[in-house]
Amino acid sequence: RATSDERRDYGGLNRALQRLSMSRTSATHCTMDSCDVLLTFDDCAAWFARDVAVKSQCALANGQGYQKLGLNVTQGKRDAHEALDFFRPYPAHIPGTLKGPQPRIGDDTLQHKVNCRAKALVRLGHVVMRAIACGLGLSDDAFEDDIAGCPFWIMRLISSPPVCEEDVDGCKISCGAHTDYGLLTFLEASAPGLQIQLPNTDWINVPHIPGTVVCNVGEMLATLTNNEFAATLHRVIRTKSDGCDARISIGFFYETNYDAVISPIDGVAPFHAMKVSEPKYYSDFLMAKVSTNFADG
Repeated sequence: RATSDERRDYGGLNRALQRLSMSRTSATHCTMDSCDVLLTFDDCAAWFARDVAVKSQCALANGQGYQKLGLNVTQGKRDAHEALDFFRPYPAHIPGTLKGPQPRIGDDTLQHKVNCRAKALVRLGHVVMRAIACGLGLSDDAFEDDIAGCPFWIMRLISSPPVCEEDVDGCKISCGAHTDYGLLTFLEASAPGLQIQLPNTDWINVPHIPGTVVCNVGEMLATLTNNEFAATLHRVIRTKSDGCDARISIGFFYETNYDAVISPIDGVAPFHAMKVSEPKYYSDFLMAKVSTNFADG
């Protein structure tokens, strides 16, 4: 159980997540004990620098793999980035689900680093969820067991090209406005561009502070907390001032258990006297999202 001092320390985190739907932590929390498994922006950039034909050998399949520039779609519009997605690995594919082995990407070292970072971020997600539970006056393990005792996760490596002369108004929409699916998202990027929408609908730039990771709230956490923690509406906009290098970002999506049934948790009063929604099967919700995220061809 959390001590009284720990519960007091959790207060600042909870206030930030409730007010802005985001917080920030040091990137050192995203590493394992050994520095030789640190996943770097250079690691990602080197992989994305490969020929498209080589990258396409691990093209998107069952939600995982490589997505070429413009394949990802947000609100019906193609996003200006390429990406490489990994899910929590399973020994074999289970038909009708997104459970299965990870794609082979032709770089065992990078793949190892991805999974080491994922293990570290699962631990961080566990700590943050305990902090949120304490902040809500719940037992610190309220979000574990059937909710997120064995969380599914998604790791996305993204490369966004710089602004070019053809871009309208000197900016490029690397990723359109959206909220994420799960509980928490941990984002680290090599350059500015991330924006979040405030409750008053104004968009603000998230300051780019090297060596830190931004934490956003996802839709499943909003449902569980009756929108006490609202999902973070965010987007990525590149401008000329960002420079001429690709923006590399590493996104980790800390989800619920794959087979979890998500509904407002007992003990959390409805925010603004409204319930967010009926119970959701996370697996169905994720399948529906993934099936509409990508354009044909």
